[in-house]
Amino acid sequence: MKTVIIALLSCCSLGVWAQVKPRLQLQVGHSDNVNAIAFSPDGTKVVTGSQSDDGSIKLWDAASGKLLRTFNVYRNLRSFDLSPDGKHLLACAARNVYYWDIKSGKLLKTYAYKRFTQVVKFLPDGKRFLLGFDKNLVQLITLNNGQIIRSFQGAANELDIKWLDVTQDGEKMLTGARLGISVWRISDGQKLHQFDQTKKRTRRYYKHMEFAKKGNKILICTDSVKVFDANTYQLLKKYKGRIATFAPDGQSLALKVSYNQLHWQNLTNSSRLAQWKFRTGSSDFVCSPDGKKLLMTASKKRGNLKVALLYEAKTGKLLQTFDGFRWRTNVARFVNNKEILLAGGVPFSTQNEYNVGLTWSLKNGQINHVFEGHQAIIQCAALAADKQTLFTGDSRGTLMMWNLRDGKLKGRAKAKKRKFGGIRTIALSPNGRHLLVGRPDASQLYKKRGARWYPSFSIPHEGLPISAGFSADNQKVLVGFNRYFKRSPRIYEVKTGKFIGDLSKDKTIGVFKFSPNGAQVLTTNNKVTKLQQVQNSQVLHTLPHKNPIEWMAFSPNGRKILLGDRVDYMYRRAQADVTIWDAKTGKLLNTLEGHRLKITAANYSPNGRKIITASLDNTVKLWDAKTARLLCTFYLNQGQKMAVTPEGYYLANKEAVNDLVHYVVDDKVYLFDQFDLRYNRPDKVLKAIGKASRLKVKMLRRAYIKRLQKAGLSKKRIELFLKGDFKNDFSAPEIIRKGQGTAIPEYLIETDKPNYTVRFVANDNKYLLDRYNIYVNGVSIFGQKGVSLLAKNTQRTYIKAQIPLSDRGKNKVEIVALNDQGVESLKDRFEVIYKPAKPTPKPNLHIVSLGVSKYKNKSYNLNYARKDAEDIVKAFRANADNQAKNTRFGKVIVHELHDKALTLSKLKALKQKLLKTKVDDHVIVFYAGHGLLDENLDYYLGTYKVNFENPREGGLAYEDLESIIDGIPARQKLLLVDACHSGEVDKGDYKEVQAQLDAPSKQPGEKQKIKFRGFPTSNTNTQQAKVGLQNSYELMKTLFTDLRKSTGSTVLSSAGGGEFALESEEWNNGVFTYSLLDGLKNRKADLNQDGKIMLSELQIYLNKRVIELTKGQQTPTSRVANLSNDFRVW
Repeated sequence: MKTVIIALLSCCSLGVWAQVKPRLQLQVGHSDNVNAIAFSPDGTKVVTGSQSDDGSIKLWDAASGKLLRTFNVYRNLRSFDLSPDGKHLLACAARNVYYWDIKSGKLLKTYAYKRFTQVVKFLPDGKRFLLGFDKNLVQLITLNNGQIIRSFQGAANELDIKWLDVTQDGEKMLTGARLGISVWRISDGQKLHQFDQTKKRTRRYYKHMEFAKKGNKILICTDSVKVFDANTYQLLKKYKGRIATFAPDGQSLALKVSYNQLHWQNLTNSSRLAQWKFRTGSSDFVCSPDGKKLLMTASKKRGNLKVALLYEAKTGKLLQTFDGFRWRTNVARFVNNKEILLAGGVPFSTQNEYNVGLTWSLKNGQINHVFEGHQAIIQCAALAADKQTLFTGDSRGTLMMWNLRDGKLKGRAKAKKRKFGGIRTIALSPNGRHLLVGRPDASQLYKKRGARWYPSFSIPHEGLPISAGFSADNQKVLVGFNRYFKRSPRIYEVKTGKFIGDLSKDKTIGVFKFSPNGAQVLTTNNKVTKLQQVQNSQVLHTLPHKNPIEWMAFSPNGRKILLGDRVDYMYRRAQADVTIWDAKTGKLLNTLEGHRLKITAANYSPNGRKIITASLDNTVKLWDAKTARLLCTFYLNQGQKMAVTPEGYYLANKEAVNDLVHYVVDDKVYLFDQFDLRYNRPDKVLKAIGKASRLKVKMLRRAYIKRLQKAGLSKKRIELFLKGDFKNDFSAPEIIRKGQGTAIPEYLIETDKPNYTVRFVANDNKYLLDRYNIYVNGVSIFGQKGVSLLAKNTQRTYIKAQIPLSDRGKNKVEIVALNDQGVESLKDRFEVIYKPAKPTPKPNLHIVSLGVSKYKNKSYNLNYARKDAEDIVKAFRANADNQAKNTRFGKVIVHELHDKALTLSKLKALKQKLLKTKVDDHVIVFYAGHGLLDENLDYYLGTYKVNFENPREGGLAYEDLESIIDGIPARQKLLLVDACHSGEVDKGDYKEVQAQLDAPSKQPGEKQKIKFRGFPTSNTNTQQAKVGLQNSYELMKTLFTDLRKSTGSTVLSSAGGGEFALESEEWNNGVFTYSLLDGLKNRKADLNQDGKIMLSELQIYLNKRVIELTKGQQTPTSRVANLSNDFRVW
C-alpha cells in the first residue's frame, strides 16, 4: 500500500494555504468587448483586456475559469503584457503606462507621456520595455525609472504602431504599424528590414505579426497569411486566411480560414495536421505555452464579444469560457426600514430578465417582488410618497410605473425618439402631485389626477439631465445636466414649464440635492461641493474633497450629508469612498470604505440608522450609520442572490454559491461550496443586518445545527462551528486520483463492468481529515454522512472504493473530502459510461405511501390525507402497468403505512427493504398528514399517537422520514410531502376560494369551490403558534431544500395552515394531491409536450398550480435540488 500512495502523490504537487486571509473575489465579467488576450508564461492563467468604457484587465484561472483579479485603467486600454517571469503586468492606456505586481494587485508605477500610447511589450530581461506610440514611434524604456534609452522612428505615413514582438534573445524587434512592418536591431536602433508597404488607398491594413519562438520565422497577416525567414526575409509559405499564430515549437501554424473554421498547418511539409470548427467565430487567438490549447476572442459576426474561450488545440473541444456576471446596480435605496429596493441591469442588454428592479426583505433575506419589463438597463427610480407606487427609467428612455406591493406593471411611457443617455433622473414633488422625468434634449413634467398620471409640459433644453428636484413649495423644479454640456442647473416653473433662470454661474455643476425641508441645496462640480441657502444663495459650507463627487444625499432629518466618489481614468485611486458630513458644521464625520469603483447610489434608511451604497464594482453594501461599520455586502445577478458579512458568513440561493463569488489565496481558487459547513449561516447574516426577529434567527440557527448533525459532526465539534472558532489560516484537502487526466477526453471513462473501482488519495497538508464521500449523479453512495476518517487520525490516506454503475446514461462521479476545520476539497469529477455486454433487467418502481388521517386526538383528524396517499399509489401503479409493453419498469412494489400503522419501528423496517434496491430503481415516497414544530424548533410529521402540544412524543422526526431513502442504492428518489400545519392559524384568516377546473362534471366556465378546514388554536402546540405560519413554512423549506450534502433526493412539498380540499364527483383530494394527479394524469405537467414528464417539469407545475388554486393560502416549498439527476417520473 505504501508504494501505491507514493506513486499517486508523485502525480500532483500538494498546495498549502499560507497564513494569508482569503480574498473574496467577485466573478465579474467584462462589460465591453474583449480585444486583448494572453496566457501566463506557465500556462496556468489567462489574461483578457477590454478597452472603451470597460478599461479593465482580468486575470483568470485557466483550469476553473474563475476570476483571480482585476486591474483597472478605467478607459482607453490599448495593450498589456506579462513579464517573462509572470509576476508583473504592464498596460498602456491613453497617455499612460501602468506597472502592477500581479500577486498583490498593487500598482507599483505609473508613467505619463505627452503622446497617445498604443502597445507595450516587455523585453526578455524583464527590466526594460518597448512602448509604441502614434505616428509609428517606438521607444525603449527602463522599467526602474522610466528613462528613455532609445527611439525607433518609422515612416509616419505608416500610421500608429499596433504590434510589437521581440526575439527570445532580445536582439531583434518586430514593429507593426497599420501600413508597415519593420525589423530592428535593438542594441543600436538600426532598421534591418522593411517589408513592402500596404497601400493606404486599398485599406488592406496589417492585422497581425509575430516572431516564432526561436526567432527564425516571421508571421505577417493581411488579407492572406505569410511566413518569412527571419534572417533572409524570404517568403516561405503563403496561406489563404486572415489571422494565424505559431505553435510554441515553430513547426506548425494555427490558421483561421473562415470566421469559425481553423486549420493546423505543418510548416515543414505543408500537410494539414488537424482542422475543426468553433462555435462563435473568432477575431483573435493565441496558443498556450505547451501548444495544447488555444485562447480565442469571439467573432463580431456571432457570439458574446465580452468573453474569451479556451479550446483544445487539436480537437476544437471547448474547455472553458472566461466570463462572469455583468449586472450593475444603479438604484439602491430603502423602501422602509426593513426593505430595500435595488434596480439596474446588464449594460447594452435588451433582455427583460437582465434589466429588473427588486425589493429585498432585510427581515428574512428573501426577494419580495421583481419588476421585470425593461428592455434596457434601469438607470434611476423614484418612490411615491405613499410607498405604493414605483417609477423606473431606463437607458432607452422608457418610463415604467409599478405597484410596489405586488410587482405588477401599472403603466409605461416610451420615448418618441431614442437618444443617448435615456432617463437618468426622476423626481417627485413634495406633495406627490408632480413628476419630472429627465430625458435628453427635453424633460417631461407629469401631473397626478386621481390615481392616474398625465403629461403636463415638455421642457426643451440642451444636454442630458442627471439630477432633478422640486422646491419645497412645489412651484419650481430644478434640472442639472451632465458636466460635459457645461450648463448650470436650470430652474423651471412647474405650472407652465417655462424657464426661470440658472441656479449658478458655474457651468460645471451637474449633481445637486435639496435638503428634506427644501431650505438648502447641495451642489458639486469636479472640485468643490457647497451647501447653500435656497432663498438667498448664501454658502453655508464648502466641503473639501480630492475626488469628483458622483452622488449626494441627506439624512432624513437633514443633519447629515452623504457624498459618493467618482473614480475614472482621470482620477486613479484604489477605491471609491462615501463620506459622511455634518450639515450644521461642515465637518467630516466618517468615511465608508470598501467600494472600488464609482458610487452609483448612497442613501439613508427612513429612521437614519443605516446606509445603503452601490457601486460600479457590482456590489451593494449595508452600513451602520452611527459607527460606519460594514454590516453586509449584497451580490446580485440574474436569478442569483447572496448576502455576505465581513466575517465571511453568507446567505444565498444555491445558484449563487459558486457562480457569483469565490475565494482566492496565493492565486489559487477556492469555491464557496468548499466552506459551506463553516460559512453558510443565514442566521448570522440576518443577525448582522439587525432586522430579523430573535425567533427567526433562533429558527435558522437550529436549522444550521441540524445540518451539522446530518453531516455527522460530534457535539463538541458542533459547538466549535457555532462559535466560529476556526483557525485564521485555511487549508483545503485535495483528491489525487489514480488515472487522473489520462483518459481521452480526460474526464470520460468507458467500461463493461457493473462496478468501477476508484483509487485515490485524500490529503491535507495542515489539518486532520474528517471524512470523504462519493456522489454519482448527485447521489451519495455512502449516505449523506459519508465515510468517517477521524479514527485514522491522519492528514493523508489511500482509499479504494467500488462504485455501482447505472447503464441508463452517464455516471457523473464526484469525490470530495472534508478536513476537521470544516473545509471541503475541490470535487474531483469524472464520468463513467457503463456499456454492459448483455441487456440488464428493467428497474423496479418502489412506492412508499404514508397517509395519516386518523389521530388519537380526534379534533385533528383529516379528511383526505390517507385517501391522497392511496390515490398516489393507484395513479403510479396504473401508469406503470399501462405503459406500452411495460418498457420502463420490471415490477411495481408498494409499501403502505397508514394511520395507526405508521410508526418509527415499521419505517426502519421499510428502510431495510429499500436497501435491497438497485441503482436504476425508482423510489417515490409520499406523506400526507400534519406538520409540527416542537419547542426546539425541530420539525415533526404527525402519526396516530402524536402529542400535538409536544410532537416529540409520538411524532415522526423529519430526519427519520428522510433517512429511509438516504444511502439506499436507488438513485432516482422523490419525496413528496403534503404537510398541514396545525394549531397556529385562525380559520377566519382563510376564505373559501373559487378555482377554474377542467372537470367533465362541470359546465364550461363553472368554478369549483375549494374548502378549508381549520383546527383548534388554543392549548395546542404553543411553540408553533409563537413561530407563526410563515416562519413555520420557511423552516420546512430550509429542511426540505437544504440538500447540498444530503440524500441526493428531490423533495416536492406544500404546506398550509389547515386542510384545503376539492370535493366533487370526480375529485375528493387535498389540493396538493389534486394538483399532482391532475398534472400527471392529464399531462398538464408535460411543459415541453414531449410525452414525458420530468422531475423538473413537475416541480415547476406544482409550484404554480397550488398557489393558483388556493390563492396563495397554501404555499409550495419545493425545489429540484439535484439537477444532475432530473429523471422521468411519468
